Amino acid sequence: ITVEGVSNSFRNASPDDSYTANNKVYHVYLLTDAQMKAASDYVKATGQFYVPITFTQEGSTHTVYFNPNVAKSQVNGSYNHTFTDSNSDGSCNTCGNGKSHEYHLPTGEEMEIRSARQFAALSTMSNYISSDYYYVQKMHIDADQYQWTSNDDKKINSIGTAEQPFNTSYSGLYIDELTNEQKNYLLSGFQVVDAGIFGVIGETGSISNLTVVCTADMTAGSAEKENVAVLAGENRGSINFVDLTINGNASLTAKTNAGLLAGNSIGTVSDCTVTTAENKTVTLTAPNAGGLIGSAEGTITRCGVAMNGTLQINEAVYAGCVLGHAVNTVCDQLIVSVKNLDASADIAAGLAGYAEGCTFSGSADASVTDVTVSGSLRSTGIASGVLGNAINTTLIGVDAGISEVSGSTAAGFLGVGDNVDATNCKVVITKSVTGTNGAAGVAGTIGSESVFNHVPVTLTGVTVSADGGNAAGYALEIKARAIVMGQSHVTLGGYQTSGNVLVPVNAAVIRGSQNAAGYAYTVAGSVGEAHVVGCGQIHGGNASGFAVEVSGSISDAFVSPALTQDDAGYLGNSNANLSVTGTDSAAGFVLNVAKNGSVSTAYTLCAVSSSGTIEIEKEPEPTEETTEPSEATD
Repeated sequence: ITVEGVSNSFRNASPDDSYTANNKVYHVYLLTDAQMKAASDYVKATGQFYVPITFTQEGSTHTVYFNPNVAKSQVNGSYNHTFTDSNSDGSCNTCGNGKSHEYHLPTGEEMEIRSARQFAALSTMSNYISSDYYYVQKMHIDADQYQWTSNDDKKINSIGTAEQPFNTSYSGLYIDELTNEQKNYLLSGFQVVDAGIFGVIGETGSISNLTVVCTADMTAGSAEKENVAVLAGENRGSINFVDLTINGNASLTAKTNAGLLAGNSIGTVSDCTVTTAENKTVTLTAPNAGGLIGSAEGTITRCGVAMNGTLQINEAVYAGCVLGHAVNTVCDQLIVSVKNLDASADIAAGLAGYAEGCTFSGSADASVTDVTVSGSLRSTGIASGVLGNAINTTLIGVDAGISEVSGSTAAGFLGVGDNVDATNCKVVITKSVTGTNGAAGVAGTIGSESVFNHVPVTLTGVTVSADGGNAAGYALEIKARAIVMGQSHVTLGGYQTSGNVLVPVNAAVIRGSQNAAGYAYTVAGSVGEAHVVGCGQIHGGNASGFAVEVSGSISDAFVSPALTQDDAGYLGNSNANLSVTGTDSAAGFVLNVAKNGSVSTAYTLCAVSSSGTIEIEKEPEPTEETTEPSEATD
């Protein structure tokens, strides 16, 4: 305390301002030198960061100011402090020597953030932020417009740590006086170098109604940091109505999880967007890396990701344009638009690299979960348009529009999954699906207990190719106890009508060096009401119009160049062509049916040719000793 005319003993830095009570000047600074220097602008700008406490002592009223984020010694809602001074005789004319005064700390106080320096100061005081106070940004803040002593002053230390999480709220909400609309205040120009603007958001913490813009190139995190992001390294609470825009190149590195909105989120995220600039590259280096969140376990609702440049992911196990790794996560109404994903990863996908126990859905009345990759989606490992590896996961109303996808195994919708329930989804490929070992229009492997109900794929003008393995229009493998049903069709190239003649347009190509099939390479489960239609070429070592190997069941299925029943009437007078060509063997519908397999209510209308030798083993003549047909019959 500094009492006018009396030297002080409880001051760690020279005061920058004065507060007067009863013609006497008082200051209380419960700050270290470094903290005081960083927080000095709070006092200069508004004084709001310091809370005034008024008390009466020996008939006089006194006002002292302190930083509530630092004053931690609370007993029964009170703050106790012993006032002394450094008079040579040990006396204090105002307070009384060595007396203890008790006054109650106010709670629920609003702390206003009005300047770039105030926000920077807040980031230096992470260990002293109290949950008794909440922070409200009261104006647009642009760090680029502030006169800093050094450009390094714009670098943000993460607010909140694992030991001292941010367990209060920060909001930038305001009401537009002209439109009466709720809007977000701007927080722009700061440089993230640590785990994020917020390091750890605690279980009772929240960040809301904020527009964050990163204007310059940035490099953040390190291989020692567990979770790294631009906004929040870790979210245990909630992030709502936050729009994050990255206008420069960005590189984020983490030991485990890296994302742009959050590295790891076990809380809730809603109504948030992440946007990157055109022709810029965002690089994430972590085992779990996602354009929105690196690793998630919680709820994500009505969020969007717009990657207008390239998302580069390095050294990842699971990589995704939205989520790298997700467990027990409910995702509803996500809009994803990515130009290019280039991943050095075991598994990479347009929505999530790994999903277990998750639900991805649209709204009740429309399909509004959309994944669009306008350029290329590339992975050194498995690459998929929507999910890479999925277990016990549900997808409802998820639409995928993918230009090109490539990897060791490549698919337009699902890389590999067990117990995956996909309903009323849609896949549209516009350029190519290329896999070193395997490629398919929809799925690499539809595993056991999975159900695909009304999940069609369109491959107009598309090449599905595997120069070192198998290729299929729908799936490489449909395993035992898996079901594909409900008009889950494959549509190849289309037609133009010229008089009564159909002219093929944008024919599709399905090409596998080993095996190629219009629908599936192997069917061990059940496929019903599934068609392969349109013009195109199916070519492989072994090639088939529908499936190569069948040990399960196929029913109500056909292969035809006609897209509709009306088109079928034109086939005699057209150049329509759906051809199946095998260098070793070929079949119009199914090449091999195992003893326990079945095909019913099926037909094919396509041209079949093979440069290999097709041998037919005839049925032996029945004799008295041989009354049953031989099992070895083609």
